[in-house]
Amino acid sequence: MLDSKIKQLAQELGVNYTRIDSPNYNEHRGDIQFPNIVVVGYTAVDKDASMRAFTQGRVSVHYLVDEAGNIKRIVQEDHCTRRSKGLACGLGSWKGVTDVNSASIGIGIVTCGYNEKSTNPAGGTPIDGDNTRVQEGQVPRLGYDLEPRIMETTGRLAKIITDFYQIKPDNVIAHGDMATDANGNIGRKVDPGGKCDWKKWFDEYGLSAWHDLTLAIKILASLVDRYIDPPQAIE
Repeated sequence: MLDSKIKQLAQELGVNYTRIDSPNYNEHRGDIQFPNIVVVGYTAVDKDASMRAFTQGRVSVHYLVDEAGNIKRIVQEDHCTRRSKGLACGLGSWKGVTDVNSASIGIGIVTCGYNEKSTNPAGGTPIDGDNTRVQEGQVPRLGYDLEPRIMETTGRLAKIITDFYQIKPDNVIAHGDMATDANGNIGRKVDPGGKCDWKKWFDEYGLSAWHDLTLAIKILASLVDRYIDPPQAIE
């Protein structure tokens, strides 16, 4: 059972695992019987603000990993997480799947997103920056460093989920990989940010496609086909 595997992981890591029944979910996944994507993102606010959003607001994730590596199950895996208007991941798609919310397990990492500093502020402060494009002349924002405990807990949690549901490793993706705007243009989100060590997850757990050149080329090629008009033949 997945729950017992996550409990065992928490014991091995010396962190806490708690289950919270958030009301922020939709009952059914439509025609999708089992999730086939894992989406990793950050919360962009501190732990307390994250919990308020996921239990009292209109958003949710399946699992939350806090700064200490503790794991909270917010929503059961057989339920859809919820964003406003019922979309947890927001608008977007991945490899032909347009309802990523129904097809995915969502893992949220507690970190405050982006700022000019490179470490999380003590106590955590909401940061408005993850969706702000850097204008000419502005100083680019830097992602907050993710603690090794966060990286290990999230990577191993994602590995357990992919093994349990037999999810393909290259379907472990960033929120930013699938998030599009209303016109279908990718780039609406950037989380979990540039400080997320995807190479570590690939090397240690075999997750993601971005460090497997063959898979990465296939995925990038599909994005090019989708978002860029093919060149016109010269008459």
